[in-house]
Amino acid sequence: MKDNFKDNGILISLENIGLSHNEAAVYLACLGIAQPTVLQISNSSGVKRASVYAVLNSLIQKGLVFVKIAGMKKFYKAEHPEKLTKMFDLERELFSKKLPQLVEMYTHYGDEQVISHHQGLTAVKHVYADILSMLKPGDYYYVISNIKGWQGLDEEFFMGHVEERSHMGIDTKLLFQDSDVTQRRIRMQQLYNEKIRVLPKETVLDIDIAITPYRIVMLQLSGKVSAIVMSNQSIISAQKQMFEIMWNDRKDVQA
Repeated sequence: MKDNFKDNGILISLENIGLSHNEAAVYLACLGIAQPTVLQISNSSGVKRASVYAVLNSLIQKGLVFVKIAGMKKFYKAEHPEKLTKMFDLERELFSKKLPQLVEMYTHYGDEQVISHHQGLTAVKHVYADILSMLKPGDYYYVISNIKGWQGLDEEFFMGHVEERSHMGIDTKLLFQDSDVTQRRIRMQQLYNEKIRVLPKETVLDIDIAITPYRIVMLQLSGKVSAIVMSNQSIISAQKQMFEIMWNDRKDVQA
């Protein structure tokens, strides 16, 4: 392999996007020689001649190398490097179509007993972004919260979360500790496609609890911000039922 390929990291870059070491070396050898034979490819790439044939066949199947016949001789030519981008764009597109199935498998089977702890506001924001990414139209999103404390952590981010949630076609029910922010949210509940009921006046919360079919998030609002995330389906089912009991005990609030 030519030293300049090694020095500028091209070989490593090709490996990083999914080619094996031998595939990357052989592709670069084909790219750097006018009419490369198997022997020349072997000498340039450092791949043993006996192995070059198999590697070339793999690259041909991937559309990165083609065979050129000149007279009685056979040469192996590299496709234009732009083909690499197109090839991996296609792989990404194909993978993205399978991603929902993988997410569903992970959600239902991958972490049934997981309890995770997330510290700091940045980590907590990722938690709330993740729970939205899992939801589908028709799912539920239930909350018990000191909404004034929740929004106050980062007004722009959390109201952005509410705005995004409002367009997802999910069943959003919110039990809030009473406050001026709660009253403001009540006036806006139709705008955000949510239903709000107010907890008894003596209720004092220092937490936000979000319950979805896939996660429970318990966010501590005072002191060092941190969240516990649970994905056990038995716990989720129990919390959902407890929420519904509390919800049915409270009255609708009109704006």
